[in-house]
Amino acid sequence: MPESCSIKSTKTQINDAINKYYGGNKIFKDNLEKHAVNASLGIMSKVKPLALYFFSELYFIFIKVIHTNTT
Repeated sequence: MPESCSIKSTKTQINDAINKYYGGNKIFKDNLEKHAVNASLGIMSKVKPLALYFFSELYFIFIKVIHTNTT
């Protein structure tokens, strides 16, 4: 199977691309990883309140259903 068809992890693909195009420049790699972590944390900070709200609503609906079925 050619390498282009093989399945690799995302991190391996990113590292391969960085090494290919930037010659393994460590400062660039560190900055890229730092920005990727910051971006993912920024997304999570926006998604987490929505997820908490959604699950709390489901929890209250679940409790209400149990309460109405047991009384």
